[in-house]
Amino acid sequence: YLEMVIQFGYISLFSSAFPLAAALSLVCNVVEILSDSIRLSKVFRRPEPKRAQDIGLWFSILQGLVIISIFTNCLIISFGSEQIFSFFPQWFKNAKGDPTHHVIRKGSVKFVAAIMMTMEHSLAFICVGLWYVMHDAPVWVQNCLQRRTWRRTQARKAIEKRDTQ
Repeated sequence: YLEMVIQFGYISLFSSAFPLAAALSLVCNVVEILSDSIRLSKVFRRPEPKRAQDIGLWFSILQGLVIISIFTNCLIISFGSEQIFSFFPQWFKNAKGDPTHHVIRKGSVKFVAAIMMTMEHSLAFICVGLWYVMHDAPVWVQNCLQRRTWRRTQARKAIEKRDTQ
């Protein structure tokens, strides 16, 4: 999972600085899938499958990356790009006569910081809310698992009943 988590980290942490990264990673993943399929079908044997209940600690790492990426993207949007300037030009002034570069006016830093903190807290709240609302598995998968467990229990009872007779 390490390679996928690193790729997700780069995409999510710096998506506001380089939005094209998601498309490039999609292309890289398609190429990797094709090369892996050729390698597994023509060159190597298929690896032995190993059972796992879930992805383990990687899930917590991904959740942490999501929260950190919310913070970094809000910082980049607020202080490292011209996006806030396009919405609130009255809070900025031209730097040294350069009309393309803008600096936050004195006294306006608190407004920009307030916007950044509002965006960050709102997105974090939405993210945590979605974690609690969304289930790990869809309802139909949960139903199939419950049905399988019930069938196993019924089979065990039938075997025990047959063995006691």
